[in-house]
Amino acid sequence: MDEEGILPTALRKISLLQMLSNSIYIVRLICFQHIHHNDKPLLYLVFEYVDTDLKKFIDSHRKSPNPSPLPPSQIQSFLFQLCKGVAHCHGHGVLHRDLKPQNLLVDKISNLFISWLV
Repeated sequence: MDEEGILPTALRKISLLQMLSNSIYIVRLICFQHIHHNDKPLLYLVFEYVDTDLKKFIDSHRKSPNPSPLPPSQIQSFLFQLCKGVAHCHGHGVLHRDLKPQNLLVDKISNLFISWLV
């Protein structure tokens, strides 16, 4: 936020999220709210809840009592979901530019979502 209101980069990100949120591979933006609190502009983005990110998921798997490599079928599933999410973005002319394990969210049933967190 700046003194003039919402930053253009934030507006661009919100409009992209609204456009891309129809994919099951992109974390869904539920709503956003622009408010003023104590004469200070604030922007709140509300996303669907997802349990963890891929880095924490891998770290917890590695630190389990009986650590073992992730099953190849799970790795294949994650890669498939990632490719589908990236293809959806590219199909709408959007390049993420910051794909990393911390920006890939994983739910309890091992669905992978691309996140656009700042």
